Amino acid sequence: MGFMRIWHKYLGLATTVLVLLVSITGILLIHKKDLGLNKVTVNLPGYAKRIPPEAWHMATTAEGKTLLSTKLGVYLGGTEGWRRTLPGAAKRLYVEGTNVYACTPQGLQLSADGGESWRNVLPGEEAKALHLAPGRALAVTAKGLYQRSAAQGEWELLALLPGKGIDVREVLPDGKGVLLAAKEGLYRLSDGKVKQVKLPGGEKAATGVELQKVITDLHTGAFFGSWFMLVIDLVALSLVFFSISGVWLWYVPWKKRRASAVFR
Repeated sequence: MGFMRIWHKYLGLATTVLVLLVSITGILLIHKKDLGLNKVTVNLPGYAKRIPPEAWHMATTAEGKTLLSTKLGVYLGGTEGWRRTLPGAAKRLYVEGTNVYACTPQGLQLSADGGESWRNVLPGEEAKALHLAPGRALAVTAKGLYQRSAAQGEWELLALLPGKGIDVREVLPDGKGVLLAAKEGLYRLSDGKVKQVKLPGGEKAATGVELQKVITDLHTGAFFGSWFMLVIDLVALSLVFFSISGVWLWYVPWKKRRASAVFR
């Protein structure tokens, strides 16, 4: 009986550690976007790997130079090969006379010397898309739509994106305002607000869904609606509480027994 009690005690402690790990990481996974964890990077041993360049876009400057945007940064091509002039991921490139713009997660980068050097003109927000026209430029970030009226003017906010933001791919002004092509559909800026444009057949339901997504939604509670995710949070926090309180209820009597045994 004493042997089983010892095994039960230490296996219970090991299980407590696993319950804490699963509960805490579960809460973090459910709210990873709200907490911005998907944009946080950490350096841990064993996780280092080779990152492929993953080229996105190419552009030619007014001087005839070739620029390439990749997951590792912006590269400038020349007679001696390619060299990186802007570190960090970059997607779309845009050319406006002697100026070159690059959309990056850190903001909208501007180069006035053909890609040799860069400065961030819209820092703090991921740049998504850009439209350049004589006398006017439009830029879309993860948060809103910006406008620059003069070639060397400042960027001013026209409107915030709806909800928690949309994944904009293209921006184009038309006679009725500004159109935004996004992963979520077509949007239009009108009367200072960005609203979705209903497209014929745009609400057609998908014929199937990946089983992995269903399992993930069941695990996080999203399958039953956003309200049920709060229930999952409460369950996870309860497991954390019961685990810590259980260890405490075991540790206090154990410590007293050890102390009394010393003074005998």
